[in-house]
Amino acid sequence: MKVITLTSWIGGSGRTTLTAALASAISRNGMPVLAVEADPDNLLAIHLGADTPPSDGLGPALLSNRLPSQAP
Repeated sequence: MKVITLTSWIGGSGRTTLTAALASAISRNGMPVLAVEADPDNLLAIHLGADTPPSDGLGPALLSNRLPSQAP
């Protein structure tokens, strides 16, 4: 299993767009992909086809020590 990580503290650096493009390209080549969004905006979901971003996600779950489905 290979792991690709994209990180940057600078806003507007293209992390979400690049992550979505890489995930789509790798998936189109028949490889399984798990794309994880830690940004509280949850915009990766929109890039990957969701109508609206989820109201909860990994960020709030990590901050509250709860699973996303259990976060307030």
